[in-house]
Amino acid sequence: MEITRTIVGGVPAYWTDGPEYQAALIFRVGRSDETLARSGITHLIEHLALHELGGAERHFNGVVDARTTTFVKQGSPEEVARYFKGVCAGLARPPMERLEAEKQVLRTEEAGQGGRALGDLLLWRYGSRGRGLLGYPELGLPEISPELITSWTRYWFTRGNAVLAFTGGPPPEDLVLDLPDGPRRPCAPSAPVLPYFPAHFPMQLDGVMLHAEVERSPASSLYRRVLQRRLHDVLRRERALSYTTSVEYRPDEARTAEIVAFADGLQSVSGELTSAFLEVFDDLASHPVDEAELEEAKKQAREDLEHRDAATAWVMSIAWDELMGAAIRTPREQLDRLLEVTPQDVLRTGVQARDSALLALPPEVEPSDRRYRPAPGDSSYALEGHVLHPWSGPSHLIAAPAGLSKVTGRSMATIRYAECTAVLAWPDGARQLFSPDGIAVRVEPGLFRDAAPLIHAIDRSVRPDVFVRMPPRENVPQPQDGGPPLSLEAPPLEQERRSLFKRRRQDDPDPQLTEALTAVRAGRPEAGLEVLAASRGYHELRDRRLAHLSDSCTLFGLAPLRAARPDDPDLLLWAGSVRIKEAWRIRSDSRAEYVAQDQFQRFWLVLSQAGDALLRAAALLPDDPTPWDTLQFYGLGMQLPRPELDRYWAEITRRDPYLYGAYESRAQVLAAKWQGSDAESLEFADETFHRAPPGHPLNAIVAAVCLETAVASDAEARLHLSRPDIHGRLAAASAKFLAAPQNHPKAQEAHQYFGAAFYHLRDLTMARHHLSMAHPSKDLALAWLYSSESKKDYQQARQLLGLR
Repeated sequence: MEITRTIVGGVPAYWTDGPEYQAALIFRVGRSDETLARSGITHLIEHLALHELGGAERHFNGVVDARTTTFVKQGSPEEVARYFKGVCAGLARPPMERLEAEKQVLRTEEAGQGGRALGDLLLWRYGSRGRGLLGYPELGLPEISPELITSWTRYWFTRGNAVLAFTGGPPPEDLVLDLPDGPRRPCAPSAPVLPYFPAHFPMQLDGVMLHAEVERSPASSLYRRVLQRRLHDVLRRERALSYTTSVEYRPDEARTAEIVAFADGLQSVSGELTSAFLEVFDDLASHPVDEAELEEAKKQAREDLEHRDAATAWVMSIAWDELMGAAIRTPREQLDRLLEVTPQDVLRTGVQARDSALLALPPEVEPSDRRYRPAPGDSSYALEGHVLHPWSGPSHLIAAPAGLSKVTGRSMATIRYAECTAVLAWPDGARQLFSPDGIAVRVEPGLFRDAAPLIHAIDRSVRPDVFVRMPPRENVPQPQDGGPPLSLEAPPLEQERRSLFKRRRQDDPDPQLTEALTAVRAGRPEAGLEVLAASRGYHELRDRRLAHLSDSCTLFGLAPLRAARPDDPDLLLWAGSVRIKEAWRIRSDSRAEYVAQDQFQRFWLVLSQAGDALLRAAALLPDDPTPWDTLQFYGLGMQLPRPELDRYWAEITRRDPYLYGAYESRAQVLAAKWQGSDAESLEFADETFHRAPPGHPLNAIVAAVCLETAVASDAEARLHLSRPDIHGRLAAASAKFLAAPQNHPKAQEAHQYFGAAFYHLRDLTMARHHLSMAHPSKDLALAWLYSSESKKDYQQARQLLGLR
């Protein structure tokens, strides 16, 4: 097959022989170049450009995809020349009188398209920009005006941004392209918004679907063939789990491509289907294909490329490469590269596909492969601001100067005005805002108390070019009074019960802190801020000072200082910590089954706003681990996805690998009652033991974990602690701690942990040794809080051991 390049009216053109004459005019503009607030403009222009040709021409079409807009025509060279002349005329002078009618046609077309499974995958991966726009309806149609259409066509539909492709012969001799001059517009890569891959999310789907990003290469195209054959063989022929399996390989731009794989299946076998599906992917990422299988894939590829009907695909592919700025290769060169692919090349693509995979599963299905983590569908924090209570229902809005958040239970959705990609605005005042990460928040004024100021703030704060004015609605939600709003007041400080957060007591003399606490309790929080700021760079000291200051103050007490110093990082850190304390006082330290639902709602609503202040403090103090440590208990209470908590831990240890309090917090994160397991906890204990220097109190984290993994009753706890592996860990950690005593402020707390563990184990000699070195009433930490009679147990222990 010979493909010839020429120039027609300043536009590159590729042509080859073929059984019938067909031509395409392709522009480098697609839906990924739009904004969400004006999405649909390219499709609308394509419709307008073709409207006048509808009665005169046959066998033509226009297509808008992510990267290109293509006008295709089958017929004689004379018909093609006439068609392209009409297309250029329609682009230069669109029939604006048809504007509203064609918008209605597009809405009708969209309504008839049915499911949008691939679009949902793209939305989850890329959010509300770039290729993620293919997951949204064409929301911008109401705002598209004649002026905007004229501007868009002049920018994108130009001579320099086009290419021609012909099958069946050269371009018509009389072809004229009346296009304006303009440069080639490069592709902007679509950046994923998810923080990690591989990931999965729920979708109403009869089967399983996967999207992955890979390098564009001959190996990737052969990988598609091998994957297709294996999915068919395993899922249909061998295990009868699926009827239809499909794999597509789609170039995205010059260097990247996507793999889209699907297998249908009955709901009753969804779990088994998912496991078998992922096993195929994992096998191709773990073991090279054998030579025979690869040769079969090459043979099929060669037959397809040399088929007589492949001419159109070849010439279109090369024309597409021209638009994308990719290397132009002849069919012979392409085939030679394909035949050079090795099993290791295919394996490399398999690793890329697995490691970038985004999996869509039916809602009730979880992947057995733990590498596939749940994709976050919510925000990881809410903004601090004024809470708008609903007339009824569990959702609350939080209005902040920078944006708004919706909090529903522990689910948070946050939109920052400066980043908003679209706002749908209804005449009755309702607003729906979209953020780049795909989060959307609907504000229905009739459902929330005193919502009018928030609507005004949205209209005043969001850029005008992202508004989409919606038509009037017939059914506007009306208020339904469900009773008084939730109280967000925390119990007074003096009524605070024993809590997870009262784990850090003053454990060495700190005169500056003592003086500051007195001033803070007297209503002078600036004194506390001064000693907290002075602790920068001294992480253990800062950690202790923050704990005591947060125990001695309320958000109300900090309000005047915060108003005067809104961007002070130490004040943000302090306020975030205080908010966490207040939230946990609302929840109480009771087990979850004894906490009322309205308590949980109040707890989450107050706690959700702590993340904003702490993340801002972390950004302003990039070397400080304390905000990240404080975020651990924020994330634990909000039940954030485990990868987010793991991220906090990585940020802490990058800044300080020995911060004692952070290890205590991490031990709680990994506890089975929270987001881990006994196995993970013990693995963490082993890692901490190997990291901790001799004499460092970090060795006591081993004792803390052993106590945490012990069951509640005393007899069973003793049995657990007596296990050789548990007892061995305790003995080794104790010996390492005692080997080189350090004057560390957490040393006495470490002795309490070891003393409690050995006492429950009934190793009274070691228990006495450790507890004799600990203060009798300070730094009890969590060591003695593992039973309902903790104070009594501690007193009995000291009495039995002969300690006062």
